[in-house]
Amino acid sequence: YCNTGAARRHLPAAFFTEAEKAFTTQGVSYRIVELAAMTLAEQVRAFAQAPVILGMHGAGLSNTIFAPPGAVLVEYGLRANNCYMRLAVKMGLTYLHTTDAAKTFGPNTQRAALKAVAAARKALGIKRVTP
Repeated sequence: YCNTGAARRHLPAAFFTEAEKAFTTQGVSYRIVELAAMTLAEQVRAFAQAPVILGMHGAGLSNTIFAPPGAVLVEYGLRANNCYMRLAVKMGLTYLHTTDAAKTFGPNTQRAALKAVAAARKALGIKRVTP
């Protein structure tokens, strides 16, 4: 049994399958990244190019400081405190929080993610969000 933060924040493969289906249906481009496998420079580039960031509460969301103006942060799952909400607000980003039972990309998360995409499109004046 491993009780590290990374182990607690692991999402099942079904989450990504459901997310892919929802985003593809809506014509939304997306990119799934594994921050632990990336260099800091790669993480900075990924977040700097992301109009929408959807991630679980954890240290990886600290990279939100590199997000472009007008980006939207969607924090998924249980949160220990409101640190990423405060970070997003201080940076002038839109912040949403959502959770679904059993770590699924269920209805609550789909609504929040698609709402984030719509907000980012409007804020950034773009018709299609690209990774």
